Amino acid sequence: MKKLSLNKFIILACAAWVFMFSCSKKEDNEEENNSTNDTSLEYLDQNLQGEIENTAWEMVVGNTKRNWWNGNYEFKMVNILGDTCFLNFVDTAYGGVIFSLTPENFKVGQTLTFNNFENITLVEYTKNDGPHNFGVFNGKLELTKIDTVNDNIVEGKVVGKYDKDNFVNGNFTIKYCQ
Repeated sequence: MKKLSLNKFIILACAAWVFMFSCSKKEDNEEENNSTNDTSLEYLDQNLQGEIENTAWEMVVGNTKRNWWNGNYEFKMVNILGDTCFLNFVDTAYGGVIFSLTPENFKVGQTLTFNNFENITLVEYTKNDGPHNFGVFNGKLELTKIDTVNDNIVEGKVVGKYDKDNFVNGNFTIKYCQ
């Protein structure tokens, strides 16, 4: 009888230990994630840049075009020169920034705060390892100029932070592709 009670005690103690440390780890992760939910993030007046997978990243070219099947405007910004209307992440050294806007949100002067439905994705791509995507729900975006007739450009600013190793901030001017 004593042996059975001792076994129960050991099992219960082990379960309590695992529970305590797994909860502690989860709380640590929640604190780290909550620390990035900073609503006071401000735009920096610089070319769009930051870090993706703890590697410095700066936008070189980008584009937006309207998706034919859902009508949304898809944005893609990368850190290498390339055919602006046919950018491909496979060719980039460290990936880029992608996001999509509904037609209602494709307008000048509206600040979009990221959430579960409106966000940007930081993409790190290596040829040997494939893509790593970081959905950024902490930040904001504003389009400052849309010219789809004369210059075919879209300008804006974005600030977004996934964590201390994955964030972007700055201005962008990209090609509007028809």
